Amino acid sequence: MSMRPFNLLFALVFFGCGSQDLGSPGPIVFSQIGKGALHGNGAEGIEESRLVISDPQAWEALLAKMDSVNKESGGLDLADLDFTTHQVLAVFDQVRGSGGHAVAITGISEQDGTLLVAVKSTAAQGPNIQVMNQPFHIVSIPKTDRPILFQ
Repeated sequence: MSMRPFNLLFALVFFGCGSQDLGSPGPIVFSQIGKGALHGNGAEGIEESRLVISDPQAWEALLAKMDSVNKESGGLDLADLDFTTHQVLAVFDQVRGSGGHAVAITGISEQDGTLLVAVKSTAAQGPNIQVMNQPFHIVSIPKTDRPILFQ
């Protein structure tokens, strides 16, 4: 038995599985920018929403809203955010009356030319502090012109 077919198969499996190109179906790598909750009792004016931000002006406008009551953007990782190569996905839950709630982008995949963004909301379990808050999760992905659908 020749080793060439085995080597070819190994190379295809080894190099094919590591690809994160947006052109291939499957999971898309994303980087967390920030996750937490706003504490302005909804005064920031951010509705429950799923946002795609592709330019620095829209990003600065969102940060200004987040910081309009409390300095919430201080905990965000903004080090490598470059809108020429990346875009931002942001999920904001509704304003909640108690702690323990969370929202998260749990995965992003490409299917039939569309990016599918899985979002999970979790409710408070057991006794929680009574505090007005609005959970959020913000990530960055490589820039794409594909449609983005939040699920």
